[in-house]
Order: sequence, then structure tokens, then C-alpha cells
Amino acid sequence: MSGKPKDFLGAFIVGGAIGVVGQLFSMLYTYLGVPPALTAILMLASISLISSILYVLGLYGKITFFGGIGAMMPFCGLPPSISMVFSQQLAEGKPLGRAVWASLKTAALIFAIGYAFCIAVALVMSSLAG
Repeated sequence: MSGKPKDFLGAFIVGGAIGVVGQLFSMLYTYLGVPPALTAILMLASISLISSILYVLGLYGKITFFGGIGAMMPFCGLPPSISMVFSQQLAEGKPLGRAVWASLKTAALIFAIGYAFCIAVALVMSSLAG
């Protein structure tokens, strides 16, 4: 991303489109009578499935090229990132087990960083609250 207005516009369009698709899934699951606690989980699973399929078809890379951070930051950017690690390992001739292990390590690292960030934010917010 070069920081040009067209890059920001692409991120806004792609991130917004992903948000709209997520909201449509949430509304669909609510309409179908899915309990609210499961609606968010099913919405994330649906978005993840779609992004993984788009990655396998070679389309998510094009979306990321156009949308930049708008395609990478939402939750749906996680499965393609993990899939990319897996496919790169296989392309380098690594055995299947090693490719799976590398993907699992990547997912664990991403979640560990996210968890640590959430804890830090919670600590700051609780100290500010009183």
C-alpha cells in the first residue's frame, strides 16, 4: 500500500463489502431462528469458508491486492493467511505433516498475539475506569 487515496478507497470498499456480507449472514441466521450466541459463530465460519474457497481459486489474492488492509484485517483474512503458509510449504517440497505443522504454528502465533493485545487493552481500560 502506497498511502494514495485510491489505496484507502480500495480498503474501504473491500472492508465494507466484507462487513456487509457478514451482516447478511447474521441476518440470514437470525431469520432462520439460530440462537444469537450461535449466529456470530456461524457468520464467522461462513465468511472463513468463503475466503478459503476464494483463496484456493486464486481470487482472494486479487481482492487483497485491490483492498489491501481492508481484506487482510477482518477475520476472513485469517484462513487465507493460514492456507498460504500451507501451500507455500507444499510448493517448497515439504512433507504434508510439516506443512500442517507450519500452518498450525502460524495460527497459534496469530491468536497468541491477538490474545496478548486483548489482555493489554483490557488492563488499560480497567485501569482507566477506576
